[in-house]
Amino acid sequence: MEFSEKLLALRKGREQTRTRIYKNILYSAASYLVFLAAFFAEHYFFFSLEWEVWGKPVIFAEFFIATAIVIVIWAKSFANKQKN
Repeated sequence: MEFSEKLLALRKGREQTRTRIYKNILYSAASYLVFLAAFFAEHYFFFSLEWEVWGKPVIFAEFFIATAIVIVIWAKSFANKQKN
């Protein structure tokens, strides 16, 4: 291989890594936004309609589920990177 081909391969790998990290950040942000949407809906039901449908333990459980989804997204991405 020539030097330019090695350089192009290195740049391609770096660009793929950068793209993968960017996608993971966006997926993570989306999962936490879904959590926030559910949280605000629960907040509305609790304070506006005076329904005590969910309590604080459910909110923490939803947050932990959102965090677990983010961890799975990142772990899956790194596992796929090691296979390739």
